Amino acid sequence: MLLSLILSTIGLTTGPEDPLAVLDDGTRLPVLEDVQVGTYLVRTPYGILRSQGQQVIAVVDGSKEAALLEPLRALDYALWVQRCSERGLLERLLAEPVEDHNREILFDALHAWGKRLDPLPSDTKRDDRVEDLWKRLKRADGGHLALVVGALEGEISNSSVQNDRKVTLSDWRDIMTDRDPEYRWAATRIAAVQQDNSMVVMLLDTSLEDRDLWIRRSSAKALLETDTRGALYRWAYELVTDRNKGTKRQAALLLGELGRLYPGIAEDLAEKIREGAFLSSGPGSSSSGGCNNPSTAVTLGADVGPSVTEGSAIELKSPSRLEMLTIADVLERVATPGAEAKLPGESPEQGFASASEEERGDAWRKALMGR
Repeated sequence: MLLSLILSTIGLTTGPEDPLAVLDDGTRLPVLEDVQVGTYLVRTPYGILRSQGQQVIAVVDGSKEAALLEPLRALDYALWVQRCSERGLLERLLAEPVEDHNREILFDALHAWGKRLDPLPSDTKRDDRVEDLWKRLKRADGGHLALVVGALEGEISNSSVQNDRKVTLSDWRDIMTDRDPEYRWAATRIAAVQQDNSMVVMLLDTSLEDRDLWIRRSSAKALLETDTRGALYRWAYELVTDRNKGTKRQAALLLGELGRLYPGIAEDLAEKIREGAFLSSGPGSSSSGGCNNPSTAVTLGADVGPSVTEGSAIELKSPSRLEMLTIADVLERVATPGAEAKLPGESPEQGFASASEEERGDAWRKALMGR
């Protein structure tokens, strides 16, 4: 500190206290103190950048940028996180306490960075990388967990023959059932990239039943990445047939806020369900939705005509003809542009910003069921 003060008084400097590299493609990220302008090897405190030839063109003081952004934190927290991420201020984001109100925003930003950083030593054997990252995941906490999960996603193979580059099913189940929601979030992200049929059914149940909204939504997103048709069909099925109002509300919420991103698939499902309903009345539905104790690798098709979700690993029980037509109606509303759920006295934009999860779910249930 004394040396820095003396040098600064005579017009010299020892370099930024919080070095932030600016790359030639506009990327900004924290780097180690010995990283120099002109280098292509970008070493950060959290690993080496998985570079595609970017070169460091400047090194600036990140603490100054963080200070300039700090007033935004109290005004618009989500925008502050976005700006910090864009400016590469990872150390500032990692210093944030992880709480219920900010964990989803923080983890999404940090997990995206984790995909770009390789924290393992360069001499780590390829076959050991997933296992080594898994060990790090089990030791990580807070925002550092999100970084490790991102790095792990980059190493996992969804090929059936690459068993050495997968998380084992037993390890995955351990964190998918962990009491800590941050570990359960990690499990949903792993499932999204590993795409193992043995994980799909648990993702479905978690999307509808987990006690934490963040995990339900994260499971739903992972399920959509893994088995989009199966997810849309099954949520519509639960909305129509389940007797539990909470399950119906959650299914409606997922269809309304996430399923509507796939209007073409929803419309195609509705068309095939209608074809099946008129080809066969089906054996009827003997359950209240079948969400509990599902079995894998059972597909809808033979009982209702055309295969609705061919290849899905989710158990799909054949509903009655009337239920099939109602499910088709729901999916058609999911696919309809402009069909929004409305909260009493508020526009959708105002309502969704302030409404509780229960209010949003009930609004979507009424909109998708046509009442």
